[in-house]
Amino acid sequence: WYQRRVHGGHNNGFHCQTNSHLALRYNDRSVLENYHAATACELLQRDDCNFIQNLAPAKQKYFRQKLINMILATDMKNHGKHIMQLKQLVDVLSAGAGPEQQSYESLPTRKGRGRRQPRPSLVSSKSYRVPAMAVSDMLRPAGRDVRLKTFSNAVNARVPGILDEKEFLLICGLHIADISNPARPLKLAKQWATRVTEEFFVQGDEEKAMARTPSPLCDRDNANFEQSQIGFIKYVVQHALQARNEQMPDILRTEHHLERNLEYYKSKLQQHTSTRNSRTQSNKGKKKTTVEKHK
Repeated sequence: WYQRRVHGGHNNGFHCQTNSHLALRYNDRSVLENYHAATACELLQRDDCNFIQNLAPAKQKYFRQKLINMILATDMKNHGKHIMQLKQLVDVLSAGAGPEQQSYESLPTRKGRGRRQPRPSLVSSKSYRVPAMAVSDMLRPAGRDVRLKTFSNAVNARVPGILDEKEFLLICGLHIADISNPARPLKLAKQWATRVTEEFFVQGDEEKAMARTPSPLCDRDNANFEQSQIGFIKYVVQHALQARNEQMPDILRTEHHLERNLEYYKSKLQQHTSTRNSRTQSNKGKKKTTVEKHK
C-alpha cells in the first residue's frame, strides 16, 4: 500500500513521460527500481529492521552495494541481455573453462549451422530441492573446475559484461523470481495476474484522461487478458526458466505449473474466440433476416 501511494502503481514509462517527482529524482533511469533500492536501504537504517548492524562496516557497505545492484537489475529493459549472458555463462561453466583457457566466443559450434552444442547438466540428482550449499558448489560437478570468478577488468572476463559471476547469478535469480508469477499454481497465478492487469488498466485510464495514448497492455478497451498472459509466458518466462534450469538443474522445479497455466490460458482464449465468432455469425444472420423481411 505504501509503495503504491508513493509511485501510484505506474510503470517507468508513465513516470518518465509525465515528469513525475520520482522520474525527476532518479533522472528517468530505472525509476521504480531506484526508488525500491533507496527505500530498502532506508529501512535498513531503522533499528527494528537493520539485520546487518552487527557486521563490520566494510561488510555492511558490501551488502548494500550488492543489494542495490540486484534491485536495479530487475528493470525489464535488462531482461534480454541478462538471459543471453546467463546462457553464455552456462556454456562456459559446462566446458569447465578458466579465463586463460577458453572464452565464450571460442566454444565449438555445430558444423555448418553455427549453433552451440547442447549443454550438459551441471548437476545431476533426482532431488527437486538443492541442499544448503554455496552457489559455486551447485555448479561444480566432480573433476571439473567451474568455480565462479570475479575479474578486475572486462578484458579477462569469461563472458562479456560479467565481471562478478556470483553477483550476476544472484541478479538473475532475483529477476527470474520477479517475473515468475505464471509458474505458480493456477489459482495464485491467475489472482496476481488479474491484479497486475487491473493496475495496468488504471494507468491506461489515467493516460486517456490526460489525452495520452495508453501504454502497451494498459488499454482495457482493447486488451486481451488471456493473450497477454500467453505472450508473457512464451516469450519472457519460459526462456528465463529454461536458462535458469540449465544453470541449476536441481533447483525447485515449477515448469509443470507454467505449462498447465499456459494450456489454461490457451483454452480460455479459444473459448472466447469461438464465442465471439458465434455471436458475430448470429448477428449477421439477424441482419440478413431483417433485410429480407423489409423486402
